[in-house]
Amino acid sequence: MTQTSSEESVLPALHDDDDVLHDEPVQIPVGYPRDIAKAQPSSNTISCIFTDLKGPFATAGLKGELYAQSYIEESTKYLRQYYFTYKSQAVENLRDLLESKLKAEGTRLLAYCSDGAPELISRECIKLWRTTDVNCYMRR
Repeated sequence: MTQTSSEESVLPALHDDDDVLHDEPVQIPVGYPRDIAKAQPSSNTISCIFTDLKGPFATAGLKGELYAQSYIEESTKYLRQYYFTYKSQAVENLRDLLESKLKAEGTRLLAYCSDGAPELISRECIKLWRTTDVNCYMRR
């Protein structure tokens, strides 16, 4: 590799026609993003997502958060975290997950599994599940 100024970085060239690295350098200005592929899920269906609530914590977060709620996908173990002040906000987390996050990803949730805590299976949660085709399960 040759010495370059602090303004540029030299990388091997990747030709579009054969996807093989060649010895010709490509100049990429420092501070500019490179075009890389976005990570994509292997499936647009989540067979089951598990949820649990932790807290109250002894020390509140910067915005007064005392609780944490985790959503963990069964097959991939992908974790989504929500931090909030009151247990009653758990339904808002579910609403955000179903109507915002998963919808934006084009992902379909088939089953929701909780330990049966009242805030995780409240009437509001049940109303949300009825607007979708999500099955609800409790684990003990």
